Amino acid sequence: MVRSGTQHPWWLSVILHLLPKVALVAGSALVTPLLLEAGYPWQFSAFIVLPALISAIQLALLWYAAPLQSDGRRSLRSVITFQASLDNSVYWLAVPLIAIYGLVLRWLLQYDPWLSIISANLTGTALSQLAASMMLAVFSFGLMFFGVLFPIVEELYYRGFLLPRLPAVGWAAPLVHILLYGFLPLQGPWETIMRFAMVIPLVLVVWKQRSVYLGMVSRVIIHIGILMYLLTV
Repeated sequence: MVRSGTQHPWWLSVILHLLPKVALVAGSALVTPLLLEAGYPWQFSAFIVLPALISAIQLALLWYAAPLQSDGRRSLRSVITFQASLDNSVYWLAVPLIAIYGLVLRWLLQYDPWLSIISANLTGTALSQLAASMMLAVFSFGLMFFGVLFPIVEELYYRGFLLPRLPAVGWAAPLVHILLYGFLPLQGPWETIMRFAMVIPLVLVVWKQRSVYLGMVSRVIIHIGILMYLLTV
């Protein structure tokens, strides 16, 4: 893998963009049925196991890409390019707009990219109808893995690591990144278009401001909002 500080060749950039997506589809197809057969609700896979799995894969790739320092250690900070310090007013303006856009669009379309991957297993018990102990466990650990860990790690990986290293010039880079990030194997064209629409503002703002932290905070709010919504249905 090309180390930090250089642009990736096209073939490597495409592979690194798609690898977590392929792992997610494969993990859902293999892990979710096993958990259902063992008596766990589909939410256990969707909000705990799969987010932890994909986060681990992305962190491993970031760790491998980080150059060895003089003390023999690797620092993830060294591979995250977009770390600009922004005025608080930018956060107060951009983060609510991105989060509200993402949540409202999901509500209007009745579609979420993450849940669509395991849509074949969404016919089971709703989160709000689980036994109290299971609901508390799913929500608590889901808040940790799906609500906080996964969106932070994914933003570090996609917007902090891959986006700045795309071998494209100017505004072509975020547009190509949106296409690669929005693509998901075994999904139809309409679902792909909806995923593109959901991520456009986030990617463009992060690219313009050169700050991955905007995406991290916005995504955490969106993911927590999804969990809170599922408690009511």
